[in-house]
Amino acid sequence: MRHTTYTEIADNFCKKHNITVKFTYTGLAANPNWDEFTLRPRYRYDIKTPLGHMWGIFWDSIVNKEKLLSKDPEKIAEAEPTAYDILTCLGGDSYVNDDFYEFCSEYGYDNEPGSERTKARKIWKLCLAQNKKLHRCFTEEQIDEMRDTIQ
Repeated sequence: MRHTTYTEIADNFCKKHNITVKFTYTGLAANPNWDEFTLRPRYRYDIKTPLGHMWGIFWDSIVNKEKLLSKDPEKIAEAEPTAYDILTCLGGDSYVNDDFYEFCSEYGYDNEPGSERTKARKIWKLCLAQNKKLHRCFTEEQIDEMRDTIQ
């Protein structure tokens, strides 16, 4: 597992708030929500906090796919996701706007009727659902701390 200042900050956040983060590798796949066909590492993440439990799918980078396929133990260890990886994603996603048109404007999606809008609405709904889980498991203060210190 890689160790950086960022992973240390995330690990300290987890210790401070009694949070556990676990990843389970589920194989290589293409993310159907992104309309792409590139295989990338897919993990299930499980986060447990004193307030509850949440899980979801974490899509890793193509660069890490190459490390995983290398069969080199050091490269494989470097590619394994960390608490930082998921917490920074969740913290960034926690800003999602309840207004679809604002979401489109903020993230650069076309909100004119058509396939791009349909795709954007699907992603927006997934973000809202994830945000709901996040707020069920973390206090508002913890989410603010996550945004401020882990980003």
